[in-house]
Amino acid sequence: MEPDDVDGASDKDGERYGEQIFAHTRDKERDRLDAISRTYDPVTHQRIGALGLRPGMRFLDAGAGTGELALWLTAHAAPREVVVLDRSTVYLDPLRAPNLRVVAADLTAEDLSGTLEPASFDLVHARFLLMHLPERDRVLQRLVSWLAPGGVLLLGDSVDLTTQSSREPAVRAAFAALWSALRSTIGTDITWVRDYPARLTSLGLIDQGLDVFLPAIVPGAPISRFWQLTFEQTRTEMIATGLVSDSELHRASTLFETPGFAELSPGMISAWARRPDANSLH
Repeated sequence: MEPDDVDGASDKDGERYGEQIFAHTRDKERDRLDAISRTYDPVTHQRIGALGLRPGMRFLDAGAGTGELALWLTAHAAPREVVVLDRSTVYLDPLRAPNLRVVAADLTAEDLSGTLEPASFDLVHARFLLMHLPERDRVLQRLVSWLAPGGVLLLGDSVDLTTQSSREPAVRAAFAALWSALRSTIGTDITWVRDYPARLTSLGLIDQGLDVFLPAIVPGAPISRFWQLTFEQTRTEMIATGLVSDSELHRASTLFETPGFAELSPGMISAWARRPDANSLH
């Protein structure tokens, strides 16, 4: 899909992330999100630290999920404020921490005026968010609009560099079916991340960086549990693609907890860039 076509990735009147698939009210969804948090939070913590923390910063975590990153920021960054924003705040409302504010909002809404102050955040973070939104281009522009001069945007989304070269046919089939099912149902597009650099540049951001982290699917790893729970929740949609059978799906999930099994998981591309400030013009 070409960059200009991305917003048409799925029927905008169709199902959305979190309405049925990956809804916070579904059984084991909290466990699924906790598993991915345990996998990628250390990577995000390291990146945020490298980008620079100073007391008094304002942070926005968009699509904040369970809010674990926000709690880490309140404990380690001495922030003026940490704002967590999500359409569903069922996991966020119980959080208690100094200078933490919970905002319930749909980032894809046409009008979010008055929801957050423009040009007011020193760091805006969104992880595994844009890939699931057919309106990802518009949402990205919105995230950039909330950056203060000199503020940094940090994005993370899925990249699958490994599963189609797996020696296990069931693993190849399972992931092919998963990405196809998510694309056709909620509009997920994991190919979009290849355009991060061009998109951030087009929005006027500077000082870009890019890296990738691929965790290992091995017995007992949080990412292994994450994929098992993801396959379990999307089983019907995956089988409906015709790319995986029920027996193949069962085998793939079983392999993830079989001693001696090891595969590189789909991972996360992180991209970051800064909004220019007065010093950038000299």
